[in-house]
Amino acid sequence: MTVATAALAAAVTLATVLSPHLAFAYRSPSLHLALEMAAGIISGLTAYLVYGRFRESGSLADLLLVAALGLFAFTNLFFSALPAAFGAGMAFPTWASIAGRTLGAALFAAAPFVRTGRLPEPRKAAVTLAAALTGTLLVAGTLVAVFVGVLPAGIDPALSPTLPTAPSSKATPSSTSCSSRTLRCSRRPRSASHVGPSARATP
Repeated sequence: MTVATAALAAAVTLATVLSPHLAFAYRSPSLHLALEMAAGIISGLTAYLVYGRFRESGSLADLLLVAALGLFAFTNLFFSALPAAFGAGMAFPTWASIAGRTLGAALFAAAPFVRTGRLPEPRKAAVTLAAALTGTLLVAGTLVAVFVGVLPAGIDPALSPTLPTAPSSKATPSSTSCSSRTLRCSRRPRSASHVGPSARATP
């Protein structure tokens, strides 16, 4: 199932990049906002369910899963959806979301490799980890807000793919032709004028 999903995703990506009839873009800001809100709510509900399992098991693995899902929920809601809803621009949601999701992904990836035994003080461990992650998110958000003027912005959700200034991954005929000519030129045999004296034929 995993291999089939990866193959389907690769096929869709290649089709989008190579086909001139397919285009990828954030065409609807309202839909983008709705997706971020839905992702945040779903992550939050899942974190709440996994927290119930952590209360029973008290394991570090379940705690890391709760923390990762909570980070995803917080990032989607407060670093992506709300800034977009209030017109905060694109630089802050882009970089703040990268920080939150990277940290969440790291915790999610580490969860299967930690010991599964019960922690001596599960409640204290949960409070400590929650405080540490909250402080980390506050620091990351503050740094991004301070340097938001010099950070590059992401792709504007309101940007239409039909505009001349819109980014595109499609290969134009002219660029393809130039690439072909460059390849042919690089494979062209050198003329006799470029051949060293030792390699020229002697009469």
